[in-house]
Amino acid sequence: MESFLNEPATIFLWEGYNGRLNEGMYIIDRTWTQDLFIAIAKIIADDQQISLLMTAAEAGSSADVYRLKIGPQRELYFSVTNSKIYVFTHPKMKVPDESLLSQWMSRSTSPNSDGNREGKGTHSIVVSMKYLTFGYQSLFPDLANLRFDYSKEQGWLSHLQWLNHKNESANEVAKIWDLAPTGAALCVAVPVDLEELAKLAAKVGDASKLDLASLVNMIQSPLGICWYASSKFYTPLILASTKGTADPKNLNKVFESLVGGLEAGILTAEETQKLAEQMEKILQGEKVENPVKAKTFKPAIAVKELISESHSEWSRQVSSRFGHYPSDKSPSSEQMRSKFFFNVKLATTKSTVFFSPDDRLVDNAIAVSQKKFPALSDSLRKTSQSMLVFSPTELAELIKQSAIDTLPASQESIFRESVIKHLFPALESLKKYPNLALHVNDKNENENENSRQQSLSQEWRSLQWQDLSK
Repeated sequence: MESFLNEPATIFLWEGYNGRLNEGMYIIDRTWTQDLFIAIAKIIADDQQISLLMTAAEAGSSADVYRLKIGPQRELYFSVTNSKIYVFTHPKMKVPDESLLSQWMSRSTSPNSDGNREGKGTHSIVVSMKYLTFGYQSLFPDLANLRFDYSKEQGWLSHLQWLNHKNESANEVAKIWDLAPTGAALCVAVPVDLEELAKLAAKVGDASKLDLASLVNMIQSPLGICWYASSKFYTPLILASTKGTADPKNLNKVFESLVGGLEAGILTAEETQKLAEQMEKILQGEKVENPVKAKTFKPAIAVKELISESHSEWSRQVSSRFGHYPSDKSPSSEQMRSKFFFNVKLATTKSTVFFSPDDRLVDNAIAVSQKKFPALSDSLRKTSQSMLVFSPTELAELIKQSAIDTLPASQESIFRESVIKHLFPALESLKKYPNLALHVNDKNENENENSRQQSLSQEWRSLQWQDLSK
C-alpha cells in the first residue's frame, strides 16, 4: 500500500447527494507499478477480502471490476487495464475510455507541462466552479475550474480556467471598486454571461408578466458582490453599472412583484382561543392533533418609493426570523409574521443599480455615488484589474459573528463553546494578514513564453495575490 500511494497518480472527486465530495476515482499508471501489479494479481487469487464483482462485459467497460472489503460496511472497487489501475468508491462507476479520460485530464493539465509524466514533481488540485458556486455557475459558465499547483521550485501557483475569455476591460472592473463602499470583508467582480441572464429573465418575466428583459439589457458585466462585517453573509450588496438610466416605473413594478410576500396569518376569535389552548398543551408536553392553521394572511407591507434628482430607491420591510431589525421598531409590526424583519432596498442612479436585503449597505452605496462616503477604490493601489479584494480582519469578524448567530448559547452551548475554543483563535490569526487583492493575468511571472502560449491555448489564466499594504 505504501508503494502504491507513493506513485504519481490522478485523483478525481465528485459531489454526492449531500453536497460533500463523497465519490472518487484514483488513477495510477501501470508502467510505474509493474511489480505492484504482479503482487496484486497473486493476492486476488486467494485473498478473501478481494473478489470479482463484475466482468468487463457486465460492467460495460474495458476491464473486470473487483471488490475490496476494507471494513464491515466499507468497500473499494478497482479495475486494471493494459495501461492503468483504477480505484473507485462506487460499484456503478465505469472505467473511463480514452476519450473521456482525456477530457478529465485536460482540466488538470499544468501549463508548465504537457499533462504527461514530464510534469513529475508538480502536484495539482483542480476544483470545478460548479462545486464552488453553490448552483449559480449557470450565470457565469465561462469560469470553469480553479487549479492550485505545487512544486519545490516555484511553491504554490493558482490558475483559473476561463473559457471564451472576453478580457473584461480594466475600466469596467474599476467601476465596481468605484461603486462599492469601503470596508468590505470580501468583494468580487463577477463576469456574468449576460446572454444566459437574459434567458433566465425571459422565463421569469413571462411567468410573472414583468419586463425584465429591458433591465438585463442595460446591465454591464462584471457585477459586484460585496460582504461586510457590519451585515450578514446572507445579505450582501449587489451592484452593477448600467447603460443609461433604468425606467423607475418598471423598477417599481419588478421590485413590488419579486420582493416580499404574505405576512401574518389572520385568525378568528374562536381560532385564537383554540390556538391558545393548544399552545398550553404543547408547553405541558401533550400531543396536539389538528393544530390551528391560518387560512388567510395579511398582505405584504407596502413598498416605499423615493424619487430624487440624484437617485431613485424602493424599499420594503419583509419579516423574517433572520432579519436585522426587531419588529417592534416598525410601524407595521402588527402585520408581520416574525419578531424580526429585513428592510430590503433597491436603488438606481443614472448609471448604476444597487440591491441588498440590508438597506444600510444600499444607503452607503448611494452615499458613495454622491461623494459623501469613501469608495473601496480609495483604499486600493493600482488594483483596477483585480477581480477580488478582501480584508482578513473584516472577514474574520464576519465569520465570527455568523458562527455566534448560528449557535445560540441557549440551544447549542456545546457546539458554541467548541467553536469559540477552536475556530476563534484561527480567526484571530487570520487578522494578522494584510488586505489582499487578486489579479487574473494572461502571464505568470514564473512562466516562459512557451508555457504562456500553452496556458492561453488551454484557456488557463494565472492568479496573483497583491499585498495592499505595500
